[in-house]
Amino acid sequence: MTRRRALAVTLHTLWIGTLAWLGARTLAGVGGGVRRVFRKVRLGTLDRIVAANGSIVAVEGKTYFVTIERGSPIALDMQCTHGACTVRYDTESDRFVCPCHGGIFQRDGTVVQGPPQQPLARVPVRVEGDQLYLLDSSS
Repeated sequence: MTRRRALAVTLHTLWIGTLAWLGARTLAGVGGGVRRVFRKVRLGTLDRIVAANGSIVAVEGKTYFVTIERGSPIALDMQCTHGACTVRYDTESDRFVCPCHGGIFQRDGTVVQGPPQQPLARVPVRVEGDQLYLLDSSS
């Protein structure tokens, strides 16, 4: 190989490598700056939720179960993680039951009986004073 050919191959390799590096950096930066924006939805006072031993709350077509678990408020999305059906609270067993495929969840969202493999999704909540807010990211 001549010196001229070796220099051409080297320069082309550097050029292609630089373009590949710039392309990768550009693609990596596309999703890097995206932040989720939450909207606060007032659920009520902590006293009311504690007194009721949990509440089922509907927010714009979605249903949540809000309760106090180990001293901290939690909100569970009542959409089954298996078939996307809305689970129902069974007062007799004190558990959530999926009407579509028979999945059963405890009050903290953990799976008791399949077919669901994943627990009910927890939704972020915030306490401000004596008020409890659901942090909704659906809009």
